[in-house]
Amino acid sequence: MRFRYSHNDIHNAYECLVENACRSVKNKDLENALKHIKTSAMFQYGYNEIFRDDRLENLLKEISRNYLNIHKTTHRKDVVLFYSFVTSDNRGLVQQYLSSLSKYYSQIVYVTEEDSRFCETKDTYLLLEKVCASIYKLKTEENDCLSLIKQFENIIDKHRPSKILLHIAPWSVIPLVTLWAYPNIQKLMINITDHAFGLGVSLIDKLIEFRKYGISLSVYQRKVSSRQICYLPYFPWVNETEKFNGFPIDTSGKIVLFSGGDAYKISGNNDVFFHAVKEILSANPETVFFYAGKGDFNRLKHLIKLFNLSNRFFLIGNRHDIAQVFNHIDIYIGTFPTTGGLMTLYAAYYGKPIISLSTQKEKDVLVGKCEIRFAVDSMEELIVEANKLIRDEQYRIIKGNMTQKALITSEEFANNLYCICEDKGSGLPYEKINIINICVKDRYLELINRDRKGGAERLIVSSLRMRTLFLSPKAFINRLLLLLGDFLRF
Repeated sequence: MRFRYSHNDIHNAYECLVENACRSVKNKDLENALKHIKTSAMFQYGYNEIFRDDRLENLLKEISRNYLNIHKTTHRKDVVLFYSFVTSDNRGLVQQYLSSLSKYYSQIVYVTEEDSRFCETKDTYLLLEKVCASIYKLKTEENDCLSLIKQFENIIDKHRPSKILLHIAPWSVIPLVTLWAYPNIQKLMINITDHAFGLGVSLIDKLIEFRKYGISLSVYQRKVSSRQICYLPYFPWVNETEKFNGFPIDTSGKIVLFSGGDAYKISGNNDVFFHAVKEILSANPETVFFYAGKGDFNRLKHLIKLFNLSNRFFLIGNRHDIAQVFNHIDIYIGTFPTTGGLMTLYAAYYGKPIISLSTQKEKDVLVGKCEIRFAVDSMEELIVEANKLIRDEQYRIIKGNMTQKALITSEEFANNLYCICEDKGSGLPYEKINIINICVKDRYLELINRDRKGGAERLIVSSLRMRTLFLSPKAFINRLLLLLGDFLRF
């Protein structure tokens, strides 16, 4: 049992979190201010009522001015620094960017935030060793934010990079506070979470986008100047020597359907994604479906059991052999209601046909240097197209070849990235989608209300503490109920 939140509840809770951060900065309590800013950003990332908050941006800038001195030293043109919020194989775009930068710059400095949740990083560190990168790890789980900011400042002063690429989480505060003190360094942000709220847009010189959807959000919602936006679709990082770890069942003689991504990408909207897959499986007895990803799949597990699909609909977790998984499937189904990026590119790399559902006005889903129209308007159309792909092998091959030819190559990617870094170009040409009035908060409110782990109230209580009882009573009670439930289960 838990109380349901309204939009007003979530809006007011966010305002309280931001007010907490403002109060801490005003009182010169910078350490707590950074924690409150981070909590506010994480909370808004889970709701997306807005995509930019200048109050938080200005607080980060003020903290930098209060804590650091402005640096105007000369920087080395051949040195580039890459800051990543996490290091994990096949997660984000670390490997693609590092390999490309190494072709043009003689020294790469790699700074990452350590996170014990991600430990399978063998390939990334082998790549870092290959390109002779200088590696620094900021242990975010052990140190306070101000200490880490000083550590990052020392790294910059030691290597004096001319440009810094930010591959950061929407709530990253350490690099942003530090870089406000370096006006002479070019700052480029890779917009890996282009569909959601994030910090840092007021700091950067250039924003590298990978699809038209993100570009349009940045122009219309994040208020980023078109002059700052660079369009660079990416390619999937594939380790051809990776061993395939297999599927839970023998797929001989089966048509293998596959999809993947974090759980929230297929949650909500009356479980449309699950029901679409269910209908496809029902119409085609020779098919099986696998889904790879992490997150809360309790609702999906319930539906699989309810509709007796345990022998045909499988959750296979977070796969480190994800590239080889794609090599062993027949058809990729795009996530809905939130579309993915990297998974689609893996499918294209291996020449697999892609189908997806989209309720957006713009139906083209970006694959690479050109666009392939494979999204449809309705579940009925999705099922018709899936049935055709399943039953017609030649049609599958034709569709797969089309996606494969659309991919940008690693050489094209590296050349465009170099031109962006050296102010010689802004990537590929693009046209913006008109999504001025986009509103996604209804779906995210549904996800918040269905979250059995209580992520929203945990963030609220961690910041407001006992004041939560008066400022956000539903969150306070829901947190107590969750703790009580945990205690009783124990």
